[in-house]
Amino acid sequence: METKKENKSLLNEFTKELKIIPEILITALIKNADDEDEKHIINSISTTLKKQFGELSNSINALALKSTKQESAEMEQLLISSAALDVTQSLKLGLPSIGSLFGKLGLQEIIFAIKKIIRALFGKKLPSWLDTVLNIIDEIINMLFGGNSAKTKNILSMAEQNFIKEITLVAKLNQINFQQDNDDDEY
Repeated sequence: METKKENKSLLNEFTKELKIIPEILITALIKNADDEDEKHIINSISTTLKKQFGELSNSINALALKSTKQESAEMEQLLISSAALDVTQSLKLGLPSIGSLFGKLGLQEIIFAIKKIIRALFGKKLPSWLDTVLNIIDEIINMLFGGNSAKTKNILSMAEQNFIKEITLVAKLNQINFQQDNDDDEY
C-alpha cells in the first residue's frame, strides 16, 4: 500500500512540475530578452501557456482517476522508468543556458522528452485534441525560443519536424506490433 501511495504522489508530482514549467520558462526568457518588444510578446503569451500546461496536468490527473489498476501501475512504472521527474528537473537546470542557440536546442529536446512521456501516459487513449494542444504548445515555445533570429527559428523548426517524423514512425511501429500480437492470438 505504501508503494501505491508513493507512486500516486509520483504522478501528482509530475503534474505539479508540468504546471510550473511555463512560469520558470517565461521568467528565463524575459531575463534573456534583448528589447522591450520581445519582453512584451513573451508576457502576452504567458497566461495562455500557463493555462495550457495547467489543463494538460488536469487531463493527466483525470486520466489517472479513470484508469484501471493495471493501467495505473503501467503509468507509474512509466514515470519511474522514464525518470519523468528528473526530466522536468533537467529543464530547470538547463534554463541558465537559454540565451544560446545550443541551450535553446537542449531545452527543446527536454520538452520533446516531456511530450513523449505525456503521450506514453495516455497511450492508445490519447485524444486527438490533446495532440493538437501539444502541437500548439510547441509552436508557442518555438516562437518564444526563436525570438527575432531567423536562424534560430529555422533550426527549431527542423528539430520539430524531426520530432514529428520520429513520433509518426513510433506510432507505425506500435501499430505493426499490435497487429502482430493480434495475429499471434488468432493461432
